[in-house]
Amino acid sequence: MALYRYHLFRIVPIVYKTGEYIAPIIKDTVAPTVAEVQAWTWSLTSPLNGSTSSDASPLIGLSGAASENGGLVQIHDNAACSSIKGAAQTIAAGATTHNDISYLIDGSQDGVKSFYVVATDSAGNISGCADVSLSYTLDTSLPTVTISTSPVI
Repeated sequence: MALYRYHLFRIVPIVYKTGEYIAPIIKDTVAPTVAEVQAWTWSLTSPLNGSTSSDASPLIGLSGAASENGGLVQIHDNAACSSIKGAAQTIAAGATTHNDISYLIDGSQDGVKSFYVVATDSAGNISGCADVSLSYTLDTSLPTVTISTSPVI
């Protein structure tokens, strides 16, 4: 009687221990790079990017980030990424929308608003602060009207 041995081959390495095959656990320790975050498609749709507006609730969109599905993006309005704007949004189907950013409309926060992003992948790795080239000028001040000549009566 002949004795045959059969071997199973797998593409991923496995460990045989006490009668069980155990697949290795590979921990993701690589954060999204600033260049990767900047390469995603960012949009400022309300108000338009580069415009002057009294819109104190900008709408920022993201697409093209499918590699980071399940991760988060947080918007900031300073280059140090120390001024959080709105809540962190989860990337789903490679996209997300930030519609919860707001500024005061009393004129105290008027000026150029430039946006920066910190991305966190689904493993919890955090990117550096990325300038995503979105900005607008917030102008909520009422116009000043000056009459320079007296009316003729």
